[in-house]
Amino acid sequence: MTDLQQLELFVLRYVPNVVRAEFVNFGVILVKESNQVAGFRFTHDWPRIRCCNPNADIEALQAMQRHLEGELWRTPSWMESRRVFSSYISSGFELELPVAVLTHDVNAELNIISKIYLEPIRPMGTTVGRETGKSAIISVMDREFRQFGVLELLQRHASVAPYTVPEDAYVIDYLYQLRDVVKMFQAIPVARTKDAAVNFAYRYPKIAAGLRRDQKYLEMTAVVEAAYDASDPSVACALHMLQELDIRVARTSEMHAIAEAARIDLRA
Repeated sequence: MTDLQQLELFVLRYVPNVVRAEFVNFGVILVKESNQVAGFRFTHDWPRIRCCNPNADIEALQAMQRHLEGELWRTPSWMESRRVFSSYISSGFELELPVAVLTHDVNAELNIISKIYLEPIRPMGTTVGRETGKSAIISVMDREFRQFGVLELLQRHASVAPYTVPEDAYVIDYLYQLRDVVKMFQAIPVARTKDAAVNFAYRYPKIAAGLRRDQKYLEMTAVVEAAYDASDPSVACALHMLQELDIRVARTSEMHAIAEAARIDLRA
């Protein structure tokens, strides 16, 4: 049996209305005595967030979540990562005071904590619905990149702040560089709303211009759902915005070929 470890549990809460004191647990972080991050999890219960705040910008919250995940992966020091967390405190988030945790197995403990704090309580007899929107696209992209052995070779959750504004929490889902070409892949759901395409289209020219200043060239692929109604005005608008910027638009059904091409590029 491994030695007993003493950790601290930090809970990040989404608090859209401080006066009403309603909140949703957004993430949990376990920190070692050495101040290193031992592990973390974030919520995927977007319906519960919608219930707490019907006006919540889910795309923005998902982007923020990916930003925080990326920071925790890149910066294992909790002291450094906490500064990034603190920047969101005035934007409807609270970081609770730490709770002491003793465990022999960090991963097992993190799984238990996630079930307690993050997973939705479902009535008996109900089933978990299928993923939709961006999370469904990401699942396909992850699966195909992993199948071709390149997932761990890609840069994930890359911040666009160096090219837009310092406070921008938007991140690029996957990218890699091949000589002077940077290839980026972004999950953009279009079937239900054009919001994700609008947010992305706003940032794309700034990203491309920033790379050109660094003598690099951008190849961007927007990955959308496999099925959508192209005659729907919202869908047509979203696709037009992307294609007008010369962004390659690919359905999730094309991810197999995209991942295979990445394997060849990276010689994985």
